[in-house]
Amino acid sequence: MNQSSQPSSQLNIKSIKESSTRLFLSIATVSLLFGTGCNLNTDPVQVGSTSGPVGSYQDPAGAETPGAFIVDSNFRGSATSLQIERISWGRLVDIADNTGAIRQTDFVVDEGVQTGGSYVVETNPITDKTTVTINHT
Repeated sequence: MNQSSQPSSQLNIKSIKESSTRLFLSIATVSLLFGTGCNLNTDPVQVGSTSGPVGSYQDPAGAETPGAFIVDSNFRGSATSLQIERISWGRLVDIADNTGAIRQTDFVVDEGVQTGGSYVVETNPITDKTTVTINHT
């Protein structure tokens, strides 16, 4: 039986079913593509760190730790966007205490920091690495 011998009402019902199925599948696909990653531009509530209170100095022990740090407020990895809080301009130096022990490496300091008062600025002529020693009084 060819299509021309079918009644027109059956053809209309069949074409309506096919077009409504295509419409449903199209809407479902668009919803999945755009709806799954959408958070309506709402960031989670800012929380402190599990490392300690915000603003506290932490110096964890162990060979696996990168060194001492000051805890900043953060979203514990659940933020949805990246924002630049500040940009620092200066010299990349190592920071040492008055005993000569390196406390921070590759730290940005103001380019105006010079030897005198609380600081001793030294540059190794071979490695061209600058070290700022902070003299505690």
